[in-house]
Amino acid sequence: MSRIGCIALLSLMLGACGGGNEATIKGTFSGLDQNTVYLDLIATSDITPVDSAKTDEKGRFKFRVALSDKLPAFYNLRYNGQTITLLLAPGETVRVKSLGNYARNYVVEGSEDSRRIKELNSIMLTARTSLDSISDLYGSPAAGDAERRSLLGQYSKIYLKQKQDMIKFIVNNATSLAAVYALYQRTPNGENVFGTVNDLPYFRLVSDSLSSRYPGSPHVLSLKQDVKTLENRLELNNMLSNAEASGISYPDLDLPDMFGKKVKLSSIRDKVVLLDFWSAAAPESRLLNAELMQLYRKYAGQGFEVYQVALDESKPLWITAVQEQKLPWISVCDFQGANSPAVRLYNVTSLPANFLIDREGRIVARNLTESQLDARLDELL
Repeated sequence: MSRIGCIALLSLMLGACGGGNEATIKGTFSGLDQNTVYLDLIATSDITPVDSAKTDEKGRFKFRVALSDKLPAFYNLRYNGQTITLLLAPGETVRVKSLGNYARNYVVEGSEDSRRIKELNSIMLTARTSLDSISDLYGSPAAGDAERRSLLGQYSKIYLKQKQDMIKFIVNNATSLAAVYALYQRTPNGENVFGTVNDLPYFRLVSDSLSSRYPGSPHVLSLKQDVKTLENRLELNNMLSNAEASGISYPDLDLPDMFGKKVKLSSIRDKVVLLDFWSAAAPESRLLNAELMQLYRKYAGQGFEVYQVALDESKPLWITAVQEQKLPWISVCDFQGANSPAVRLYNVTSLPANFLIDREGRIVARNLTESQLDARLDELL
């Protein structure tokens, strides 16, 4: 999913001005004397240092930033291990003032989006302070079982309150890139606050709200990809639920073989099945099939079967490969390539990909190498 970064604490103050594709940052970190403040660009996958400035005798510094394609962008002000996150728009003059603990004790003016970022980080900082305190008490040797159970309850309440506050923030600020920043925040133990299929409505809300406003923003484009991933995951979960209701625990497939006859994956009963995705056009396909052939010959007589789905669009290419390689297992293809419904159902993002299904119809492993598959088949058969 587009990752804006960790829980950045903040410290800002801004005032409007300017034009074109530039934004100006004017800061005052009281108590600093000829120290260096750094400016980092927060991209979708990394954070890159872009500039630095020496403070004067009053702790003042200034940056002028050129914004790509005149789009808002995320930046960190960084000093002595502390960061302040800004969301800058073209033409803004942002004023940041702080004293002491710069990431906590700051004021920001001149940028409404940067003010939103500060609001969000205040929500997270408040929760984090309480969660860290509870974690320390929980880990204390003096804590008994009853106290630990109570602490776990407190921890859950604070975490739930934090997420509810963040959901409210996202809904109220869905037309701001600050909502994207909120979607990718992490808990103190490094887990994403949002990111499960249950959070899909919030990802969709922000993506739909920003797609028309900032269609070229890399953060919005990355968010749209994450929405698609969550949608695929939700669809897979729904298919698994439907499959379980019909006696299997995987999404069923019904694809045509080389003679045009449809073969259901679920028609293979009482066997260990490898659902294998491949492409005849891939250079390494012949070698991978040769390796799989060795295992097939070893275990086929013990109840092993392969249901191999080709993600090809050329029927002659696929049929030629199946015939030339003398593939002995079930080979199917709908000639839709990466647009095949099978790709979406199993959330296949790269090739090769495989899923191992045991005799009870449960997916027990995925993306196994030859040696890993050999070991699992030896266990299951």
